Amino acid sequence: MAKKAKAVPAVSHSPTGVYIYLGPTIHGMIWHGTIFYDTYQNVIEKNAAAIQKAPSIKKLIIKDSEVIEAKRLLKEGGNSLSNAYKKILSLN
Repeated sequence: MAKKAKAVPAVSHSPTGVYIYLGPTIHGMIWHGTIFYDTYQNVIEKNAAAIQKAPSIKKLIIKDSEVIEAKRLLKEGGNSLSNAYKKILSLN
C-alpha cells in the first residue's frame, strides 16, 4: 500500500528586508522616516489604514538599498515619487 505524501508548508517568496517610509507624517498613522523590518507585503498590510487614506504611501515605502536614489528623486521633483509626496501633503 502506498503512503500518502505529507503536505509541504508554504514558503514565503518575499524575503524579509528593511523598508523606510520617506513620505510626510500622517499623525496617528505613519511617520516620516519609520523603518520596517519585514516583508514588503507585511509592511503594506500593517499600514493598511494609512494606505486607505492615502494610497500614494505605497510608493514612498522604499527598500533600504534604494533610499539614496529615492531621496535624490524627491529633492529633484517632477517625478512619480515627488508627486506622491505632494499628494500626501495635501491631505494633512
